[in-house]
Amino acid sequence: MAEAGIAPPASRLLMEVSMTMRRTETHALLVTSARQLATAHLAPRAAEVDQGLLVPDESIEHLGRAGFLGLCVPERYGGTGADTLAFVLATEELAKACASTAFSLVAHAAACEAILLGGTEDQKQRYLPGLATGAKLGAFGVHEENSGVQAAAIETRATPQEEGFLLTGSKMFTTNGGTAGLFVVLARTETRGAPKEFSLLVVERDTAGFSIGPARSRMGLNGVASRDLDFQDCRISSDSLLGKRGDGLPLTKATAAFAMLGAAATSLGVAQAALDASIGHARIRRISGQPLAAHQAIQALVAEMKADIAAARALLHETARGWDPLVAGPAADAFTTKLVASEMAVRVSDRALQVHGGHGYARELPIERYYRDARGLTLHFMTAEMLRINIAQALLAA
Repeated sequence: MAEAGIAPPASRLLMEVSMTMRRTETHALLVTSARQLATAHLAPRAAEVDQGLLVPDESIEHLGRAGFLGLCVPERYGGTGADTLAFVLATEELAKACASTAFSLVAHAAACEAILLGGTEDQKQRYLPGLATGAKLGAFGVHEENSGVQAAAIETRATPQEEGFLLTGSKMFTTNGGTAGLFVVLARTETRGAPKEFSLLVVERDTAGFSIGPARSRMGLNGVASRDLDFQDCRISSDSLLGKRGDGLPLTKATAAFAMLGAAATSLGVAQAALDASIGHARIRRISGQPLAAHQAIQALVAEMKADIAAARALLHETARGWDPLVAGPAADAFTTKLVASEMAVRVSDRALQVHGGHGYARELPIERYYRDARGLTLHFMTAEMLRINIAQALLAA
C-alpha cells in the first residue's frame, strides 16, 4: 500500500497524462485563436505593413486584447501565464500571416523576459502589467555600430551617479524602436579605471535626452520598426537597474536565448506560408494542359519543403516544451534551434520561388516577401556564423 499522501506510480502516471492532455487542449485553443486573429486582422494588411515600415497600432491592439502580448507573463502581473510552447505555437501562426507583426511580438516578449528574469517584485509590478496588455510595447537594445552582435564589445555607458545612472551612447537596428514605450538597454556601468561591467537598465521612451532615429527601408521584415537609439546624458533612476550591477551579460544571454525560440517560430511561420502558397499554386497553374502539381520536379520541391519544415518544427517544439520562461534556459539549445529554423526558412522560400517561377518573382504575390523576410531572420538577434561559434563553444567547453 502506498504511504499516505504519496500517489502510487500508476496514479502519478495518470495525473501526468491528464495534465498533458489539458495542456494539449489549451495549446490547440490558443493556435485556433491565433489563426483566427491572423486571418482576420494581420494577413489583409501584411503587404501594407511591409511597405509602411511599421506594424499598425490596430494590430498591436488586437494582439493585446487577445492576450498574446503577455503570453508568458504570469497572471499576477496581468499576463496569460502560458508556457513557452504556447508562445512559439502562437508566434508561428501569426508569422504565417505577417512575419513583421510576429517578430515585433518576439522583440516585445524579450523585454518582458528580461524583466521577469532580472526584475525585483516592485519592477515586475510596475512594468509588466502595461506590457502584457499592450499599453506599452517593449524593445530590447543591445547591438551597436562597433559591436555588432557581440554584447561584450558595446560602448554605451551608464555612469553611476548618487541617485542612479547617466546614460550616454547609442544602439542600432533595435526592433520595435519606432513603436516601443519601454526599452531594456544593455550598458557598461563600471567606474573609471575598473574592469568592464555590464548591466541592464529600463529606459522609458519619454526620458529626457533619449531620441529615436528615422525609419529605414530594408530588404525584409520592414514592419518591425527597426530604429537607432541615441542617449545623450539620460538620467536614469537607480530602481531602473534589472538585477545587480554586473548581471547584464548573463541576463542578456538568457533573454536572447528565449527570444531566439520566438525567432525560430517566426521562421517556421514564414516557411509554412511559402509551402501553403506553393501547394495552392501547383494545383491551379497549368502547363501544356497539365497542372503544375503533376510534374515530378515540382513534387520533389514540395516534398523537400515539407520535410525541412517538419524537422525544424519538431526541434523547436522539443526545445520549447522543456523551457521555463521564468528561469534561464540552456542557451545552446536555443541557438541550435534558431540556426536550424532560420536557414530552413531560406531554403523553403527559395524553393517556393522556383515552384512559382516568374509569378513568384513579381511583387503581386507574397512569395518574394517570404524570401526577404526569411533572409532577414538569419541575421536578427545573432547571425548564423555567431550562432555556430556559440554552439561550438558550449559543446567544447572544458
